[in-house]
Amino acid sequence: MLNVKSLHLYDGSRKLNVCAYARISRDKEVLETSLDEQIDFYTGIIFSNRKWNFAGIYADDGISGTSLNGREQFLTMIEKAKAGDIDIILVKSISRFARNVIDLLTVIHEFRNKGVEVLFEREGISSLDVKCDTYLTMYSKFAEEEAISMSKNVSWKNEKDFRDGRYRINASQTLGFKYDENRKVVIDKENAEWVRVIFEKYTEGITPAEICEFLEENHVKTGCGNKKWSSASVRCILRNEKYVGDALMQKYYIESPLTHKKLKNRGEKEMYIVRDGHEAIVERAVWNKAQEILNNNAKKFKLEPKNTHERTTAYTHFGYCPYCHSNYMLKWNRQTKMLYCGSNKSRRLCSKSESVFVDDLDLIIPMQAKILKDNEYLLKTALVEAFQDNRIDEQKDRLEALARETKALREKLSKVSRIKDESINILKEEIRKQISEKGMERMKIENDMLTSVNPEARARSVIAELRRFPNAKSIGNLDFRSLFKKVVICSRDKLVFILGSDDMTKLPKKMVPTFTGSYKYKIRKTSYVCLFGIYINR
Repeated sequence: MLNVKSLHLYDGSRKLNVCAYARISRDKEVLETSLDEQIDFYTGIIFSNRKWNFAGIYADDGISGTSLNGREQFLTMIEKAKAGDIDIILVKSISRFARNVIDLLTVIHEFRNKGVEVLFEREGISSLDVKCDTYLTMYSKFAEEEAISMSKNVSWKNEKDFRDGRYRINASQTLGFKYDENRKVVIDKENAEWVRVIFEKYTEGITPAEICEFLEENHVKTGCGNKKWSSASVRCILRNEKYVGDALMQKYYIESPLTHKKLKNRGEKEMYIVRDGHEAIVERAVWNKAQEILNNNAKKFKLEPKNTHERTTAYTHFGYCPYCHSNYMLKWNRQTKMLYCGSNKSRRLCSKSESVFVDDLDLIIPMQAKILKDNEYLLKTALVEAFQDNRIDEQKDRLEALARETKALREKLSKVSRIKDESINILKEEIRKQISEKGMERMKIENDMLTSVNPEARARSVIAELRRFPNAKSIGNLDFRSLFKKVVICSRDKLVFILGSDDMTKLPKKMVPTFTGSYKYKIRKTSYVCLFGIYINR
């Protein structure tokens, strides 16, 4: 039972839509309560109340609460609450909800204006009680200070390790290194040979772009396992001092434990270097020659710093390529802004994709929104029909399988935990990770089933976003990402805007756009027509 009473004004005309939010942080060795257990607890609480409708469980696994960034489930829950699909949110504690005072109070005040209530179980507080703001500020301040203290402790330990010459190599993402059965970093002989080839070819005068083509022809994958290479990834290998047996530590640092912003260390923090701390892959003479060529080229081809404004624009990753499945990137020059396929950043790898001008999109998006507004009833009907899902039996079978798999993992963890041996800790952590992953999959399926059973709720949410979309001829600074999840750029003359889910893996190979329109534009003196429409992604 919850130890806090809801203050929501209940008139008895309908059941209240109630959801729960859970967050598991991995910054503690022993997790307070597993994600799976929290899901079970809150599901039982909601279904046991006859005045409540189950509105889903939203959870973020292994994400810090000091910032909203990266907490996808949390942000999804907020959007649904703003759209009127959620009346009450259950959460274990203030620190699970947010550790940042500003984020916490901002969200709470927005919810209060819309009549959405948050019940904090541990503190026994309802967000609808205006007297609770003082308590919220105090509790969240404590949680914020705890996060800062923990961050400082981690930073102090890392600094001490650096001073003592202790460092770690991320072998899972560094080509040429791997972990052995004892999780010790060793040289991967097969891939180490490709690293030597990269250095050899570069010192012989072959360009990074040509090296990329050579590696792809020989089916060599990057350190992260990607099949596609870029000039930047080749230069990154050439600059990595770990290939010569050295380790330069604290190249980057975290600006603040609240923002988690990672900055390049340009003298703000002390850097440490260990010479010949591990087995080298490349001889020092070859390494030194490669660095000399890199430095000379950097001076020779040095360009002015790029304007970083494009990284914060709403168009970042808005475009989607249906041919190579990459997001589109933003390119600026002195006169125009343009979106281009991300596969063509370093060299042209996606020949089918075409770039589009942002100025044209600024005009097309309001045109598409107006077409939808003029046909709101037909749109709602199409949304409900599209969101209907016939996979309920399949999803139920998967839930039963997940329950069996989770039970087996728990039994395995119980047996392993009896073994008192430090070497077994890695296995225990892996089992815990698998249990959390099963819990996350279960939560997503249950939420998917919930919205599938009630497709009208999803349709109302989209219509609510459409109604909030202002009438305008140009997009300007308007927020359009809450309505249009992506735009599939089939060509410069065919655009398909995505409504509903932003999961592009659900898109069919052939999309038939609806609610279509056309836009005329010119390139130099030639006139063109761009056809656009929407696709409802279930």
